Amino acid sequence: MLKNLRKKIIAAAVCAAVVLAVPFSRAGASQFACFTAVDDTLLPLSSLYLPAYSDAVLYLPGTVFKYAGLSVDYRIPTREYVVSLGSWSLSFYTRGGGSYDHNGAFYPDSAISVNGIFFIPADFVCGFFGLKCSVTPASPLSVVRIKTGGEIFNDPTFISRNRAELQRMYDEYMYVPVKTATPALRPSASPTAAPSAPASPGASPGKPSPTPAPPDYTRASVSVSAYSLGSENALAALELFDRYGITGCFYFTETEAAANPALVRRIYGSGHSVGVWLETPSYDEYRSAAKSLFDAARIKTQLAAAPPELYADLYALAADRGLSVRRQTVFHSSDRLADRLPGDSAAETELLLDCAGLGAEGLNAVASLVASRGYTLKAVREKNVG
Repeated sequence: MLKNLRKKIIAAAVCAAVVLAVPFSRAGASQFACFTAVDDTLLPLSSLYLPAYSDAVLYLPGTVFKYAGLSVDYRIPTREYVVSLGSWSLSFYTRGGGSYDHNGAFYPDSAISVNGIFFIPADFVCGFFGLKCSVTPASPLSVVRIKTGGEIFNDPTFISRNRAELQRMYDEYMYVPVKTATPALRPSASPTAAPSAPASPGASPGKPSPTPAPPDYTRASVSVSAYSLGSENALAALELFDRYGITGCFYFTETEAAANPALVRRIYGSGHSVGVWLETPSYDEYRSAAKSLFDAARIKTQLAAAPPELYADLYALAADRGLSVRRQTVFHSSDRLADRLPGDSAAETELLLDCAGLGAEGLNAVASLVASRGYTLKAVREKNVG
């Protein structure tokens, strides 16, 4: 009898060890290009919303469920990823496998992490909170759709009504250039030939004037930075920088760095620089923010930035304390974007992107246009800013 009891205890211990050993970050899991939608709203085609598969289970980033009215939160003290609606909640262990609900009932369903983004099992979460999840094949990509019961259109109608938008988002995501249609020649109203325009001086008769050369944007040197990193769009900026090959700088306030140490580490680990955003330029403010960055990722930085109206104070502080600063062109929105970006002159410009003001779509508009113009991209480093 004691022998059987010992076997049961050992078996229970082994089962517990297996559950706790389930890795939160799954090497076999990967995101794939697919549209996501909640009810009748299409979400941006971005890593913040792209689904992932692991062991034949469909996972969605927690941010997707925010659009379905759920609250999503990572609790640092207990290291749990919590999804809730009213008094109902699911808490996912991030240091092992499994989850439990508001009544304490345990479930084997686990959250995973892919590239620093939290993912939760779509069918399990939807079933628990009374939502529905569907995957519908479509062109150019399938559509994963979460439905709360407030949707108007069924899946085929929703896809049909959004077909043009789906194609536009796909072309933008895959960098497909927009084709400009050549206007058709209209037949002359009468057989009589129109009189020829006088030839310009120096032009040979019968030969068209030479086509002007397109702008050579490679002559312009551009660097890109971002601030307002307490916004949920900060992760979108990082994803876009990585997608378009931009090595930039992310400026954190003390509060942002202290609240998002994982984001600081991910940005720095991706090869980007990290600096201090000063709201009222003073050395005490800089020192506090720099300490938060050091606590988060053991980073020592002299890079600093501030709103344009505070440049005088910023430059005075930089001269006094040896900080690295430079004048920047701030983008709060994507209005008149093509006109505000640098031309083809041999000049150096640093673009400073307001993550909160631009939003995910505005950030994508800036990053994609910078990449498509072929500027000479310059990394933001302490040694090459003055």
